[in-house]
Amino acid sequence: MEFGQFILILKKRKKVIFFAVLLFLAIAAVITFRSPLDYRASARILIVQNYGTNTPPDPYVVAQANKYLTGVLTQVVSSNAFYERTLASGFDFDKTYFSGDLAHVLNQWHSSVEAFAAEDTGIIEIRTYRSDKFQAEQLAQAVVYTLKENHALYHSSGEKVTLKVIDQPLVSNYPVRPDLLLTFGSALLIGFAFGLFYIYIFSYPRELYLPQNQAYQNQATVKNLQPIEPFEPEPVYSAPAARFAQAPVERSDRGQPAYQEESPRVSQARPEFLPQEETAQPGRNQAIGRGDMRNVFGHKGL
Repeated sequence: MEFGQFILILKKRKKVIFFAVLLFLAIAAVITFRSPLDYRASARILIVQNYGTNTPPDPYVVAQANKYLTGVLTQVVSSNAFYERTLASGFDFDKTYFSGDLAHVLNQWHSSVEAFAAEDTGIIEIRTYRSDKFQAEQLAQAVVYTLKENHALYHSSGEKVTLKVIDQPLVSNYPVRPDLLLTFGSALLIGFAFGLFYIYIFSYPRELYLPQNQAYQNQATVKNLQPIEPFEPEPVYSAPAARFAQAPVERSDRGQPAYQEESPRVSQARPEFLPQEETAQPGRNQAIGRGDMRNVFGHKGL
């Protein structure tokens, strides 16, 4: 497949790419705006381990303990027991949003509350999502308060571990879910790729054999060839070369050397046996017939 020829077909079929991109952007818009736009409230909590003054902690032991505690507490946030304690925390968020059977309630909770561990640093990040800024902020406050007050119920360190809020819940100024830039950017790229695929599968084989594209293909094939110098063959003369002698002094009107016929070296009388219109030429075989030996021996007979 010639790349230049495919580009030529793309220029003719650019409307296909335009409508493919438009179609996928429309699908992305329908999927995006069917669900509510959610704001995000995020807060960060630091895990502090209280070791005695007589036993200085080993940094490796502290890192491993932080990794264990953050892993346990992030999993606890998504549990049903933690959800029920958060509902009883007393913060003003819409509790009717989490309604229905237990499976539906947990799906709603997992979609609204997320917890992430920052590797071995002992920092837990809490994120809550709601369509209203105030609701997102109140839900984040409830999760942080519940985790700070009840974390000892989910690990065996007891009073040796305390949680400190290092970042209060901060609400985003614009909706962050779904991600509009990622969604429409992906739709744009997928639509463009689909348009190219459609042209290659359906339009390219048909356009390949059109006369104008055949001419383009022939032109693209021979455009890199070097031009051939014109060749002029030497003149061919019908008369024998021995009959001509070059006269280098004389020139014709066109600047080419002129040729003149050389006279026979030996004069020979016209034989009597030949017709009047024929002439014997020296050096050629002559037929010898009745009474023709006089030409050979110089007399009229043997």
